[in-house]
Amino acid sequence: KIDAHMGEAQTSCQDKIGSSGISMQCNLQHGIRETPFSGFGLLFRTARQRIVLDKSTLYTVFKSARRQYWTRRRSGHSMIHRRGRETTARTSTTQSLLDQLIAWHQIPGIQYVVVDSDSIRYEYAGGVCDVQYPAAPVTCDTCFLTSSSTKVLTAAAVLKLVEQEKVKLDDPLSKYFKEHPYGDNLHIRHLMNQSSGIPNPMPLTWLHTAEEHCNYSEANALRDALQVNPKLDFQPGHKYAYSNLSYWLLGKVIEQASGKTYREYLHEEILGPLDIDPNQLDCEIPSSTIARGHQPRFSLMTLIFSFLTSREIWEKSVGRWARFRLLYMNGPAYGGIFATAKGGYAKFLQDLLRDKPKLFSKSSTKELCFSEQRDVSGKVLPTTLGWHRGHVLMGVVDDDELTGTGRSTTSPRPPLQHLYFGKPGGGPGYHSNLRIYPKLGIATVFLANTTEVSEGSINALSDLLDKEFLIEANRAITPG
Repeated sequence: KIDAHMGEAQTSCQDKIGSSGISMQCNLQHGIRETPFSGFGLLFRTARQRIVLDKSTLYTVFKSARRQYWTRRRSGHSMIHRRGRETTARTSTTQSLLDQLIAWHQIPGIQYVVVDSDSIRYEYAGGVCDVQYPAAPVTCDTCFLTSSSTKVLTAAAVLKLVEQEKVKLDDPLSKYFKEHPYGDNLHIRHLMNQSSGIPNPMPLTWLHTAEEHCNYSEANALRDALQVNPKLDFQPGHKYAYSNLSYWLLGKVIEQASGKTYREYLHEEILGPLDIDPNQLDCEIPSSTIARGHQPRFSLMTLIFSFLTSREIWEKSVGRWARFRLLYMNGPAYGGIFATAKGGYAKFLQDLLRDKPKLFSKSSTKELCFSEQRDVSGKVLPTTLGWHRGHVLMGVVDDDELTGTGRSTTSPRPPLQHLYFGKPGGGPGYHSNLRIYPKLGIATVFLANTTEVSEGSINALSDLLDKEFLIEANRAITPG
């Protein structure tokens, strides 16, 4: 019966996916070279064991963590973190939430850091780099592939060139990169604020293994991607539509305008001024520890990925987890940065929180970074020049949450809503999120080594992780 169900599952996927012209290379039967499903009853195991990282699961974990926090506090248990560290010696719901995400097999490993402009308010590193080697924990020096969170670094690099008067935002792309099919009305600004009209094909094939990297040609890969996507979906500037290709092309703008490779410019103009060690942030796999990418083995996403991706990117599965080989994105500028939360992105975020950042010599450049962008009709776009705009609605917050007394109250305060600039990242084996809360003066970053491609789910996790720090920061700036 199990084999029959597996055959039905394969046939169903072929019916649904095969019609789009995608080659089927994954065989789910026993005895074939290992894929994430080899030798198991897919439907049976999916029904019995699959855990999905969605909003309802996250809120369940959060509520459990909050109950645990107040129970421990009232019983007088130790208030010192075991793996997380904050500036005050108290157990937080964030600590319990992160511990339970790992204990409940939602995430193999994760880093989470909260900073202000001068200090680290909270840091956490937990779980494992690779489920096959449980004795190798995630530490603050473990690097993760950060996928689309990379784009804020690419945007900062372009703005540095704008500041140096080597690039103008309203210059056509063709001035810096002629080998594209989109015409002369496509400007640098359109690429940065995601109103270019360039298609956004699924980038699951835009990656290669670490073993292939030394012989890999980015120029050939970009040329092939442009040939497959030669037409704009709409005229540049007319509306928002996300495109990884836009930022891949911005990488070529950086190289042409600076006369350096993307990596060289990143090292000299971003990492150097911020004193970031390349072992903590780079577009090459660092010599320090790297977290391997994972994905829930018995899930619909993994089944689909097995059909859509090359078998060469998969490693041997372990237990409930499918594992990836160490991978590079084909274009470093749109998603290829490997980084740590504390020694890498946290320093970048801290600099952007300062009134006079080291990264930019003009205050107007930082203002430009977060300035509203509009389409040709005057409608505000959901992005700035590299960042996504969003709000965290805290809901009705009771006095006990604002004061930390732990006492119930019948006098709720008005809902709190906080503006943030963020950049989620997600791809095979990893997901991440960066956020800056300008009015509260704090920023957060988390990096995790499991696949998540839904921006909503990634933001939901940040909402939960950031909550108590937003309340704390709001209390600090609220009179009385």
